[in-house]
Amino acid sequence: PLFLVLFLFLTFASMFSLQAVVTLITAAVIENVFHFKIPIGYLSVAVLSICSLILFLGHYNLLDKAIKPIIIALFLSTLTALGFALFQNVDSAQVASTVEFSLSSKTDFLFLVAFLGWMPCPLDCVVWNSVWSVRKQKDLKGEYGFAESKLDFRVGYVAAALLAVIFLMLGNFIFYQNNIALNSKAVPFIGSFLSIYTSQFGVLAFYVIAVAVLLTMFSTVITCLDAFPRILSRSFNILSEHYKGKKINEGRAYNYFL
Repeated sequence: PLFLVLFLFLTFASMFSLQAVVTLITAAVIENVFHFKIPIGYLSVAVLSICSLILFLGHYNLLDKAIKPIIIALFLSTLTALGFALFQNVDSAQVASTVEFSLSSKTDFLFLVAFLGWMPCPLDCVVWNSVWSVRKQKDLKGEYGFAESKLDFRVGYVAAALLAVIFLMLGNFIFYQNNIALNSKAVPFIGSFLSIYTSQFGVLAFYVIAVAVLLTMFSTVITCLDAFPRILSRSFNILSEHYKGKKINEGRAYNYFL
């Protein structure tokens, strides 16, 4: 129970900021692609409401069915964007300075810690995957065993790692080699990000990378939005069984936490 309480503490410490950030970026992408002219806060609320409604109505089944085609489309569109960058033959001589990394540097070391903790996905994503696997096993009534679960995990993790490398390569070819600084605010940041692709590769590239980024962020929002309530409801059920000797209704708790 002690380790579960510590895990819950870490979850509470990160879930609000994580959900807020991914939702804000998703709203910024939508604003730059569709130009709704809606304040970013209201657009973020709309994104959260739509994702919450999807989860309220379909719960895990709908998420499980929707996420696979989204990931496939994301992978293909991102790979296409990388193809645009590779064939553009960006001149590496445009790099103005050499970046050095040192473990003795506090800033560099803290960045490395953060990078290892988040790439290709958060460390607690392992727990999310386990909870989803248990739910899927119940839904499929024994047809989803250990071998299938392990395959799902490996495919998902490897795909996430490859996408991380691809996005890193895109960042190098497009931004670093052209010495381009991006705005720190969400809407201008995404606007600059997409406009640079348009100026480099044409209008077609804008739609390719826009689809890739939109699918990336929307799938991230809905995945986190499902994972946190599911983890919380399962954890509180375990603690209730341990300390009070009785179970709680995880489905109802999920809706409350969501």
